Amino acid sequence: MQSSTTSTLNLRRLIRISLAAAIICVVAPISIPVPVSPVPITLTTFILLVLVYVLGWKDALAGCALYLALGAFGLPVFSGFSGGLAKLTGPTGGYLLGFLLFILISGLLGE
Repeated sequence: MQSSTTSTLNLRRLIRISLAAAIICVVAPISIPVPVSPVPITLTTFILLVLVYVLGWKDALAGCALYLALGAFGLPVFSGFSGGLAKLTGPTGGYLLGFLLFILISGLLGE
């Protein structure tokens, strides 16, 4: 049986991860299209760096993975208020999946 402090810490961590995903979901759809590229400019990378700094790379990585999962299931959380699995397999899919690598590298270098 877990103690109440352990379950409280796990609950707080889940809330932080969920809030991280929610913050990314709010910021990511706001984008500036670039005429010469299918990848628009967003504040997502800045938010990801802030989350790595505030939460640590493990929780930021989990929050980003949750964000990508929500978008893959069809919620309009990607740039231009789009979503779906096709967005992850299209031209911007590598950019979106690169968020995970970006968090991992920046988190490990930050430590």
